[in-house]
Amino acid sequence: MYTGLQHLRVIEGVELLRQSFGQKAVDLVIVSAGYGLIPENQIIVPYEVTFNTMKGYEVVEWSKFLEVHQAFEKAIFGYDLVFLLLGENYLRSLRLPVITKPEQTLIFLASKSSKSYIRDLTAKTFIMTLSNAEAKHYHYGLVGLKGFLIKQFAKSVSTETEILERVYNQPKNFLQFV
Repeated sequence: MYTGLQHLRVIEGVELLRQSFGQKAVDLVIVSAGYGLIPENQIIVPYEVTFNTMKGYEVVEWSKFLEVHQAFEKAIFGYDLVFLLLGENYLRSLRLPVITKPEQTLIFLASKSSKSYIRDLTAKTFIMTLSNAEAKHYHYGLVGLKGFLIKQFAKSVSTETEILERVYNQPKNFLQFV
C-alpha cells in the first residue's frame, strides 16, 4: 500500500539482502499512523491518517492509543542491528527511550531537527542526519534519500558480508558504505 519513493527504495534494498542471504535475513516493520506498528506483509485497508499533519501533542496521544511505544520496544527485542528511517513526527510517535541492550546497534537516518527525539538508549546508536546538503551530495532527492541510502548499503553488504559486523561494532562505519 505504501508507494512513496523512500519506501520503494527500502523494499529494493530489502529484496537485495534477501536474494543474497535468504528470506529471513531481514524483517521490515512499518510505523503506521493508521495501525501502529505493522509487519510488511500485513494486509490493511486504505486509510488517510499521517503523523506528519499532527501537532506534537496529537502525535503523542494518538501513538499512545495505537501503543506504538510498546510495539516498537517489543519489535526490536532480540535484534542485533536495527535501522530506523523515520521523519520527525514518526520518531516522536516512538516516544523514546525504549528498553534496548548494550549489544544492540540502532542506526537512525533522520533530520537534524529530529535528533532531539533520539535519546537515552542503552544500545550503540548512530544518527546520520540528513538535509538538502546530503541530498545534493548523494545526487538524490530529499524525499527518497533515506530509502536510497539503505538500498546503497544493501548493495555493499550483498558483496561484502563483513560490512554488517563492522557497522554493528562501530555504527558510524555506516557512512563508509552508502
